[in-house]
Amino acid sequence: CDCYIGLPSGEGFGYGFAEAMAHGKPLIYINYGGHVEYCSRAGLGVSVGSYTYARGAYIKWALADTDDAARAMVRMVSDKNMRGGFEKAAVQIASEKLDWDRNCEQIIEQVCEGYGKIKDTSLMGVPLRRIL
Repeated sequence: CDCYIGLPSGEGFGYGFAEAMAHGKPLIYINYGGHVEYCSRAGLGVSVGSYTYARGAYIKWALADTDDAARAMVRMVSDKNMRGGFEKAAVQIASEKLDWDRNCEQIIEQVCEGYGKIKDTSLMGVPLRRIL
């Protein structure tokens, strides 16, 4: 694919976005959900057109503005330089922010800090990496 387009109504992390970025693909994404935090430099955001709620639960979903999505698609196709910049940013963000080995070490540091700054990276004899 040349570009990853994802307009989920309430995505948490957004594995599809992360995978596309690792492959150097620019993104078109809805400006709603957890993925916005790491997608913003790697593509074009699409505005929210309206909201809806899950039946029987307070879960708020966003529906993308389809006209804005179409404009983003046209812009992505027509501007090769912009697309190239997003491709480079996607790879950089994926390697810096979405690398599991790096993130796992940060999680272990946070857990150890919470347990009184212990040096041992095990909990009751089980390595934290296996627990997490």
